[in-house]
Amino acid sequence: MDLRYDIFAVPTLARATLIGFLDAGRVFQTETFKVTTDDMKVGGGAGLIMQFGRAGVFGGTVGTGPDGVAVQFLTRWTY
Repeated sequence: MDLRYDIFAVPTLARATLIGFLDAGRVFQTETFKVTTDDMKVGGGAGLIMQFGRAGVFGGTVGTGPDGVAVQFLTRWTY
């Protein structure tokens, strides 16, 4: 699940968006599938994405969970 909130938005010119996210799940490696919450893992984090014009996107997120802290930076071009 993620929540996004535009803190600054001028259509077709620029946008800054805050992101908050939460993820929960379980991995069934060698056992058969069953509905349970045993060994459930939960993680979450936050990020900021900036868009310039209609195509250029730059951003970054920081998340934490059972495996520690993860940092991600991104750039995208929509064309």
